Amino acid sequence: MKNFVLSLLVLTLGNMVFGQSCQECRYISQVFDSIEVETIQFGSGVTAAGNQQDLFFDLYTPFGDTASNRPVMIFAFGGGFVQGSRDQGYVKDICRRFAEAGYVAAAIDYRIGLDPLGALFGPNAELMRTFFRAMQDMRGAIQWFRAHADVMGNTLRIDPDKIISGGASAGGIAACLVAYCDQDTEFGEIGNLSAIASLGGFNSSTGNYPNYSYKSAGIFNIAGAIVNVDWIEPGDAPIFHAHGANEALGVAPGVGI
Repeated sequence: MKNFVLSLLVLTLGNMVFGQSCQECRYISQVFDSIEVETIQFGSGVTAAGNQQDLFFDLYTPFGDTASNRPVMIFAFGGGFVQGSRDQGYVKDICRRFAEAGYVAAAIDYRIGLDPLGALFGPNAELMRTFFRAMQDMRGAIQWFRAHADVMGNTLRIDPDKIISGGASAGGIAACLVAYCDQDTEFGEIGNLSAIASLGGFNSSTGNYPNYSYKSAGIFNIAGAIVNVDWIEPGDAPIFHAHGANEALGVAPGVGI
């Protein structure tokens, strides 16, 4: 089942960015036998426990590839916003598969965890902060790639207009929030916006290049959700959803983890 979902994901996202042309099957199926992996810091932020966390992603690239204007696939792990990491096996498998198909793939960190007292005395506010930290961190990862293409020499040879972002479970929720919850009034439907004031406010990012756009060309969501489907509006990035028949109970109305 996992291999089927991965293959379908690669095929669907390839069509999102490139249309129906196989282009000798690059971006659609495996065209490289080996990849390279390096770890890069893209930002930092304060955790729910009040500690500063440096944020990294593992970058997967096809070995020996000489193509230019390569698309980027950003993947966020799952775990209900309280567990998980970019080092998990399925995260590595997905990023490896994309790199073997010719993408530049990144398995990203985002801050997990919540404040137990905050959750006890203000559950909606703590839920907002938990969501928002992940949003800020995914924004920062996307912005890093745009900055790389602009001011860091674009040695990765990426196309900043072809960045795809998504994830599994909580990572998919974060990607949907970044893409479609693009107004503070929308995020305010969850609770009072004062809950995130100490995190920098709605448009903030924990990336090292906060002035760059965090928009994506396409979104994918594996076993996650969006709080309100009405946030998806004409002209927004297309999205690929994959769900099983036995999804977990949501942490908020319409939200699976």
